[in-house]
Amino acid sequence: MSDFSSGNEVITSSEHGVTIEKSFDGEEFAVPAIRFEVRSNCDETVTV
Repeated sequence: MSDFSSGNEVITSSEHGVTIEKSFDGEEFAVPAIRFEVRSNCDETVTV
């Protein structure tokens, strides 16, 4: 299991033009949160 408490670790996964990043965000919200950022370089609609 990953320890995100330091806020330094980012896990990235990419496949078929879609990239997902998972990180810990302890400052932006009222409570600590796991943050997911999803990006697509695809011209067509994709399902994640």
